[in-house]
Amino acid sequence: MAQDPLRAARAEQQARRQAELEQKLNEHVQGYPLNLAFPANVLSPDAAAAAATADNDASGSSKAGGDNASNSKDASTTGSAPRTTGDFVNHRLLESGVLFDDLQSLGEASAAVARFVDSMNRTGCYDAVQVAIGRPAPPAAAEEVEAEPADASTSSSSGEANGAAQAAQVERRHIDVVLSEKKWYKMYVGGGIKHEGIVGGSSSGSSIEQLPRVQMETSAGLLNLTGCADVTSAEYTVDQTGATTLGLTHDRPLYSCFRPYSALSNLVLTHPSLSGSNTALRLTGRMDTVDWECARSSRDRTRSVGVKVCNMGHVAVPESSRDAYVGLEWSAAFRDVMPRRHPTLPFACDASPEIVAQAGPSWKHSLMYQHRLNNSLCDDRYNPTAGVDAHWAWEVAGPPGDVGFVKGTGGAALHVPVTDAMGGISLHASVNGGFIRPVTYGGLCPATTSVSDRFYVGGPIQLRGFMHSGIGPRAETVGHFD
Repeated sequence: MAQDPLRAARAEQQARRQAELEQKLNEHVQGYPLNLAFPANVLSPDAAAAAATADNDASGSSKAGGDNASNSKDASTTGSAPRTTGDFVNHRLLESGVLFDDLQSLGEASAAVARFVDSMNRTGCYDAVQVAIGRPAPPAAAEEVEAEPADASTSSSSGEANGAAQAAQVERRHIDVVLSEKKWYKMYVGGGIKHEGIVGGSSSGSSIEQLPRVQMETSAGLLNLTGCADVTSAEYTVDQTGATTLGLTHDRPLYSCFRPYSALSNLVLTHPSLSGSNTALRLTGRMDTVDWECARSSRDRTRSVGVKVCNMGHVAVPESSRDAYVGLEWSAAFRDVMPRRHPTLPFACDASPEIVAQAGPSWKHSLMYQHRLNNSLCDDRYNPTAGVDAHWAWEVAGPPGDVGFVKGTGGAALHVPVTDAMGGISLHASVNGGFIRPVTYGGLCPATTSVSDRFYVGGPIQLRGFMHSGIGPRAETVGHFD
């Protein structure tokens, strides 16, 4: 009986030593130095499998005295080559924190590779992204790695020389990026539920949500045709009322619009206020009819084109960005306000006098800047309990359109934890506001704002329990004959 406590103490001591050894081993592995060779090899899954087979054959032949040193290189070029360019992959690796031809610990490299894989998956062009590190690379040129002691002791850059000498002592390793790319096209024909502008924020609408409508949808897309994760998509829908929607979009990295290695391309990739290859260009064209009859007794028929530059790649809705969003958008829209018709009188309008007075076409030309933190300063992206959040936007409209105004919107939210009892209690407070001021530009634009550009209160995004435009004064609808 006296030996049981002794055995328990020894077992506990042995378990503690085992945990300490595992911790030291993990620290040693995470701190293992790497010297990754530039550039990374971009392979398809077939080419990667062929290269692995050739490496195994080469290692077996070398043991038998054979010479198959070039088999791996030859095998890496077999199979179908990926559409993605090596420049795009290497830009993303560098921006994710991967250091080439310089010392980096295994832990730092693993974290950088994880960020790279996440950024590639968010483009929507790949089924899988794998990164392999380990194949030995040929040593760098002698003039790149030599460090003379005399120069190092007298030069002001002796630290850099020592770093280069240390990197030269670590064997260079290849980094292979295996891309399982999706097909270059996609098509969809089916049906679903349509929400009229569930989330806005663009210069052609507001943050709204309307009653859902049944729709038939046909869409098609082209993926990664130019090798830089570019996406082109088109959609055509018809809802239960017969209203049609046609939309065209094209997304691509901004730097790829310029000649490779030109001054403009390098400026986009290196400027500190931009986000490198994540800085995206988005081209849009849309034909749509938004039904406001249940709230404003009118419908808006819109034909618009736009160009947007933002910092977060393929982001259709700024609110869905995973990090802080900054965007600049130019748009031109031809809009037509159509009052609701009387149900029995064919030439009468069942709408308020103000809607009838503003009925007709208008041409809107605007420029908008938008900045959203998207809970990047909070403890949780979707369910914050501590931190602050904010968003603001400025929009200016004017000639050559016939609508002129200056519009500003903004808001902030504060989350304060109170106690950890009952799963955690926190206080939340938010405020949103905006202003709009008409600008006539010397009589070129009217002195009143259009009903399509004004602010409307209500809806689940603003105030739950009310439909959009469900709060505020009401004007009785009267029969009006054209």
